[in-house]
Amino acid sequence: MKPWFEKESNVIKFPEPKAKVIQMPNVASYPDFLTGVKDLHNRKAKGEISQDSHDKLYQDLIHRFMKKESFENPWFLREAPDEIDQIKSMLLKQINDEKELEVLKKILKVMKSAGIDDKLAKALKTDQDAAPLVQKLVADIMNTEGTTAEKLHFANNYTKGFIDLDAILTPNQKMSINQILKNEMPPDPNNKDQKQTSFVFAVFDYLAKNYTPQGVGPGEVAMAVLSPSISRIGGGTGAVGDIKIEHNSKTYFIEMKGKNVKGTAGRLSDAKIHVADPIGIANVLKSVNQTGQRISLAPSARARLAVPLVGGEGSVVATLSKAGGNIKKFAGDMAKALFAKYPDGQAKAGQLIANNDPNLMTFYTRVLYDRYYAVKGKSEGQLAGFIFINMKSNSVFFSTNFDELSNLKPNLAPVYLTNASGEANMDPRELGTAITV
Repeated sequence: MKPWFEKESNVIKFPEPKAKVIQMPNVASYPDFLTGVKDLHNRKAKGEISQDSHDKLYQDLIHRFMKKESFENPWFLREAPDEIDQIKSMLLKQINDEKELEVLKKILKVMKSAGIDDKLAKALKTDQDAAPLVQKLVADIMNTEGTTAEKLHFANNYTKGFIDLDAILTPNQKMSINQILKNEMPPDPNNKDQKQTSFVFAVFDYLAKNYTPQGVGPGEVAMAVLSPSISRIGGGTGAVGDIKIEHNSKTYFIEMKGKNVKGTAGRLSDAKIHVADPIGIANVLKSVNQTGQRISLAPSARARLAVPLVGGEGSVVATLSKAGGNIKKFAGDMAKALFAKYPDGQAKAGQLIANNDPNLMTFYTRVLYDRYYAVKGKSEGQLAGFIFINMKSNSVFFSTNFDELSNLKPNLAPVYLTNASGEANMDPRELGTAITV
């Protein structure tokens, strides 16, 4: 028998929860800082907490563990002793000396305190976890030839920076790598081979030559790692320069063009900078029956197997002239294809081609150089110049003017207008001049 209230009225069902009630994280429950960071990150990713809640809880987390923090024994050394073991496993020689172990810990400490994790990941253009990168960096520094005293000096002075910004920003003056370094300890007389260069130079030299993944030139990572005022922008068509230097309340955006011990120097190559139409160039060459051979812009010792467009008796222009071809038409058509995205350069280019003048190479390079300033500049920062670094000769040159650069008579690597089969060269890098100072 039903009760009276069920007979006389409609029973309203108590509302059920639409979703499972989620308990907010309790910062006090986390055993250590890293566990808290990971849990908050995962909860935000799952949508369990909002960005605002995450930020507030993260601040609470920092404040909680800040009470336990100490400069001499920071959390990333207390909570990750295995990181020290990871670094030790990468060293070329075993650490038996307690002083060396303390130096290793100190280098790791000062680098992490300086935010090297994010800086290094950005410099190397990678999204991977930064911890293994930092571990390898510290191991490479510890592996660099030097005494314990030199490495301790490096750790003690790391936050001051080792790049002399006044020197590196001195325009149009070629100098040695040694001249752009600072805060160095004189070579320790107890070092292995009585070397006359500093430990800081040895670290810079190693990083510049070896930390060069695809798309990252020699010196870019070394500069960023060894100066708190220098960071790598990350490249890309939208970026102004490769590195950013903060100095005397000013920001300098700079293109880095490096030459390693082996290989070709960094080229003036960027999607927004290129002026040539490779298909148009190939079609103009085919119109005068120039096919089946690689064509370079001008003669070069490194392009002996290529036929130069201009310069010398064996050039395309010289051969066409001997055959009674229409040089004026060919020069005009080639100039339009070669400077398709820069019509202002077509008239002069046409004259140089018609005259079989190898100075076409210098003019082409100047146009590319100047276009970096014209095209890559943005409202929030104009390009300050180029740093040409040569790790074979250990020299560096901050260039702000093409005429000053030309006065050094730099080596210009070949520009290939066609591929090895004489077809259109669709590799944009080979259409950009590589400059070695």
